[in-house]
Amino acid sequence: MLSEPEARQHCGPIFFTRSLAKASKENIITNGSFGLVDTGTIKLLVTCNHVWEGFDENHFKDPNVRMCVCLDSKNPVYLDEKHLIDRDKQADLATFDMTELLSACGGLKFFDIRSKPPPRVKRDDIIFLIGFSGHGRNPGGDFIAFDRNPFGMIVSSVDSNRFHANVDNIPWDADKYGGISGCPAFLISAGRANELRLAGFAMGVWMKQLMFTHAGQLLPDGRIKR
Repeated sequence: MLSEPEARQHCGPIFFTRSLAKASKENIITNGSFGLVDTGTIKLLVTCNHVWEGFDENHFKDPNVRMCVCLDSKNPVYLDEKHLIDRDKQADLATFDMTELLSACGGLKFFDIRSKPPPRVKRDDIIFLIGFSGHGRNPGGDFIAFDRNPFGMIVSSVDSNRFHANVDNIPWDADKYGGISGCPAFLISAGRANELRLAGFAMGVWMKQLMFTHAGQLLPDGRIKR
């Protein structure tokens, strides 16, 4: 799909680990996804609030657990609470200030929502996303690899806080969607597949619907609109 090379520049996997020195199955606990956003005021990493809450719970049980993000193809970096700007349970969003980590971003880019504001999503719109699902995680030795899973979907319903896409025709069991939470979803306009606009962030699957929170809930300073 023509959209994949562009979309791939703005997303990546998050994972929880007990050690970056040895990426064994015992040390890698779980993973999610993130999007990179430039508001014009600040550069953000955005994921789901429930991803951050999951880390918080694991870190409380075991202080050795850290959250890492893959900003290039070689060296994951720690994402700490000091980077957290805001989080909101209802929107299911968490935002992080990337100022200190810009040098680690490698070939990834921040999607500019100042010049391309989040669009108003409508039923039957086409959206595109790349998730890093847990079933494709491949830890071993001193490395960890994640499969990229691109999806094109049709919006099935929209409300003030969320929009949804039916996943009935995608040949995956619901448990294989684990790990795509937080990945950015882009609206594809007819005849302009390479002109992506950031529409929202994947939250998870419920009743064969993949739920998304609207990207328009991000404020210029990185806080989340209530």
